[in-house]
Amino acid sequence: MAASIAGAPFARGDGATTLNASLGEVVDPTSYYFRINPLFETANANYDWLNRVVAIGIGHRRPEVPIYSVVEVL
Repeated sequence: MAASIAGAPFARGDGATTLNASLGEVVDPTSYYFRINPLFETANANYDWLNRVVAIGIGHRRPEVPIYSVVEVL
């Protein structure tokens, strides 16, 4: 399956938390606000339904990658 996910995350936290996260340090996910509104896009007919999904999610940042938990808005 070829699909892309676009959508800029929205994150807010105090200065120290933001700085530590940007430096790749592990920070407590409860110490900042991290939300995403992903947009899915695929040309694969089997997954065409993803093109019409409205979704929201929360996330947190690990040193190597962001982690998202996404749900469909019905």
